[in-house]
Amino acid sequence: MHRQLAAAFLISAVAAIPVLAQTQVPNPRQFPSKTSVKPQTVDLQSIVAGMETAQLQNREHYRAYTLVRDYQLFGSSGRAAQSDVVARVSFVPPNRKTFTIDRVIGASRGGNVVRKILEHEVKTTAEDHGASVLDRENYDFVFLGMANVDGHSCYLLQLQPKHKREDLVSGRGWIDAQTHLPRLIDGDLAKNPSWWLKRVHLTLSFGDVGGMWLQTGTKAVADVRIFGEHTLTSRELNYESGQAEARNQPTVPRRRRARPPDLVGAGVFTH
Repeated sequence: MHRQLAAAFLISAVAAIPVLAQTQVPNPRQFPSKTSVKPQTVDLQSIVAGMETAQLQNREHYRAYTLVRDYQLFGSSGRAAQSDVVARVSFVPPNRKTFTIDRVIGASRGGNVVRKILEHEVKTTAEDHGASVLDRENYDFVFLGMANVDGHSCYLLQLQPKHKREDLVSGRGWIDAQTHLPRLIDGDLAKNPSWWLKRVHLTLSFGDVGGMWLQTGTKAVADVRIFGEHTLTSRELNYESGQAEARNQPTVPRRRRARPPDLVGAGVFTH
């Protein structure tokens, strides 16, 4: 019984973090290595302004895709996945997403967890809001120095949420010095979605995927009262451009927006 309860609390913490993979898919538990930070004087406001502009421009590169995604749910022991779920996810710009569950191995509750996550992902994609993007409306930023992520020079920024919300992260971000887009975000939720959750920690990695800058790795760890830590990871098994599927889907009118879509994910966490 306690396993079902812990899984339910994890559902309340984790939902709908879109993840795409490059041709060489990284292991979701092996995120980019970080080298020592090198102090350096830079113009923080220029970095942040460049980051906001880059997120807006990235939106224009979005196109249809279909992917096969693998989810693994780990219990408090963390030794082996309790559930392994394979799902197929399709996206058609600007804001249409659908999914099917192809396979569930192990505990059936894993399929329920993933279904809830994907249902929330479909909903937040349709809403198409930018509540938790990395910008000055949501965060204060502190420049910590220069660092490398897998050989890429990055600005290391402290992320300090201006609002105590469940869709913001208090931690650090590694911002690519060339593209001004995030390569790695690591930190805790600014607000826990439930009393049962003492802490929710996120590690999100990003990269170029067919000309789109998208998440390439996800790991969420929820410290559940009484039941201990539970972890959810996801990775892509296959990625294909979905132009054929896009032509078969009904057209959804694009709404004018002054803000970009989420990189960290608005409404990622739900009660």
